[in-house]
Amino acid sequence: MLNRHIHETHLRRLLALIYTDRRLQTELAFKGGTALYMFYGLDRFSTDLDFNCLGEKIDLEAMNEVIKDYEIQDHYEKYHTWFWLLSYQKSQMKVKIEVSKRDYPDTYEIKDLLGIPVKVMTKDCMFAHKLCAITDRKRLQNRDLYDTYFMLTRGFEIKEEIIKIRTGKSTKEYLEFLLEFIPKHTSAGHILDGLGEVLDEKQKIWVKNNLIQFLLLEIQNRLLEIK
Repeated sequence: MLNRHIHETHLRRLLALIYTDRRLQTELAFKGGTALYMFYGLDRFSTDLDFNCLGEKIDLEAMNEVIKDYEIQDHYEKYHTWFWLLSYQKSQMKVKIEVSKRDYPDTYEIKDLLGIPVKVMTKDCMFAHKLCAITDRKRLQNRDLYDTYFMLTRGFEIKEEIIKIRTGKSTKEYLEFLLEFIPKHTSAGHILDGLGEVLDEKQKIWVKNNLIQFLLLEIQNRLLEIK
């Protein structure tokens, strides 16, 4: 079960704890849907905390101290990722914390969280990674489509170097590819899967009736701007 107000309280609390810890604040950069929601105006809720590691490793002891008041239901380290699954209340949605070890030419800026400086991925890098995520996840995630539409309509720039590194295509080539890829891998009947719980009722109706066609239109519009 997701109670957005309670969940957001814990997201902000964890973010504050991380960025007031001297060992972690210089090692982690905030990114992903929750960063878009908190700092760039994304109009849907987001439930996870995603970071980039800015060095070769993070201080795991410091992270464990930060999350000590939560029940750790899962924790693992993979080749590219550190992951924690935290519980703050029985029957409530869990908080996922994921730290990526992947190295891309990302850039960051400092944003304010009630007086706490938070290092956040810049919008152009965020947009490039979100575009790439549409096609390189094991399964397409509808939230990536929604967020892409949001960033297109807000005029976010795209860091083209990241598109090239992750897909091997130019930005123009990749956007053209998306025009073919998205209709083949989406349907109105399933467009709310994994997305509906972070939208209000009005948004759900709009997404079911309009998201795919309006997203394709905005991709075409962006292509017209590329020389």
